[in-house]
Formats: sequence, structure tokens, C-alpha cells
Amino acid sequence: MENFDRKEYLSIGEFAKASGISRKNLIYYDSIGLFTPDIVLDNGYRYYYYRKLYTVNMIWTLKEIGMTLNEIKEFTDKRTPATMIDLFTKQKKTIESEIEKLNQIKDMMDMQVAMAQLASNIEVGSIGIEYREKEAIFLGKNTYRSNSEKNTLSKMVTKFYQDAASKGYECAFPWGIHIDANHFKDEGFDDASQFYYCVPTSNMYKPEGLYAVGYTYGDFKDRADFYNQMFTFIKEQGYKVDRDIYEDYLLNEISTRIPEDYILRISMKVVKS
Repeated sequence: MENFDRKEYLSIGEFAKASGISRKNLIYYDSIGLFTPDIVLDNGYRYYYYRKLYTVNMIWTLKEIGMTLNEIKEFTDKRTPATMIDLFTKQKKTIESEIEKLNQIKDMMDMQVAMAQLASNIEVGSIGIEYREKEAIFLGKNTYRSNSEKNTLSKMVTKFYQDAASKGYECAFPWGIHIDANHFKDEGFDDASQFYYCVPTSNMYKPEGLYAVGYTYGDFKDRADFYNQMFTFIKEQGYKVDRDIYEDYLLNEISTRIPEDYILRISMKVVKS
């Protein structure tokens, strides 16, 4: 087919530049019968009509959403309005699920960054009284540790992660521990304690109100002395703890390698004595 209107067609080089698909890939697509040129001359030169740009763009789009070249070829070989509607409807659900997952990852990153930035602006060792708005959390089940079943910390954390994932929280959101002050023990961790994630939205919250807030270094096993300092401070200010205690890790395993460098924020809900 030597006699054709050359100006109406694109050479493979021109088509590759216009479509963003490499010449090598265009030749490969032709070899597997996925995407063929409109004209192939005796000398092997390939030419594409402009309408092919739309077709190859659709192939690229389907490839981007995870379809294999074989799956795309199967669709293009048998495409009809009905098969297109069916494919796009199914793929739309997959895309929406991926978007939801990526949005959750973005939210997690935003919250971890906010926590780390807060850690750089506080004075470790300080204690104060402040009003706090309600904060969304995913609160896990109580970490019951009865005499008949001594759960290790690793087992309890694992159960929390599994429970959170089953509820749709699969990312490593900033985490903490809720303690019921009515069941508080010297180590600050007992059968009434619950792990939680700080999350963007939830039907569970840390309640708004007045809190004694303090900041200290270290893992939760090393903060007993700081708790005593906070209790003394609260009493001296004419307050008492009103049940809820929250421990948040502003710096944690994600942001620092050494547990001694963790920064823990302890918030105790208080009322006037």
C-alpha cells in the first residue's frame, strides 16, 4: 500500500512522540496483536491514523489500573458496548477501593507528620492544664489480663492491630493507650486499659474538656515517676483526675529508632476538686 495520503498518517516515531508510548512498546504491541498500525509498507515502515491515539490511550489507561496486556487484548478483541460497560463498572469499584486506601495512607502520613511537628515544639518534662476539643480515635477492646490467661504485651498489641484492620484501619496511625483512672495501678497499665489509633474520622472520641497534659521521654514502661509528678501537679492546682487518661506517642517507632527518644504525651481529664 504505497499510495496513501502520508500527511493523514503518523509514522511510528511521530506516533510514539504524540502518544507517549515508546517505539519499542508499539512494535511489541503489534507483535502480540494487541495494537497494530493501520498501514505497514513493504519496507516495514509503520503508519498510524490519528484515531489510533485514542485507542492506545485507552490501552495505557487499562494497563495503569492493573490489567495485564493479555486481559486488555481479550477485552479489545471482543469489545462491545456491553463488555465495555461491564469491564468499566468492575474496574471502577477496584479504583474506588484503591482511592480509599490511598486516602487513608495520606491521612496517616499527615497525622504522623503533625505529631512529629508537635513534638519539636513542646518542652519535654512540662505539665499544664488546657482545654482540649474532642478527638476522633479507634478504640480497641479492653486488654484483659486475668490470672487464668496472662496475655503478653505482644499478644495484646497483635490483637489490637487485627481488630483495627478488621474495622478498616490498616495503616499505622498514631497510636496510644487509654487508661481508666478508676482502675489505675502503679505501672499505669491494667485490665481496663485499651489501645487506640488517632484517626481522621470515627464514631469514637476522646471527650472534650479540661486536661492536665504532660510530656516525657521514653517507652510507656518507663514513665511511672512522671505520672507521680502529674498527680502531684493536679492536686496542687486544685483538680482531680476524672477517669480518662490518654497516652499518645508523638515520636514513635516510625519517627525514631531508639525507644528512649520516644516522646509521650500524657493527658488526664480533670475536674475541680
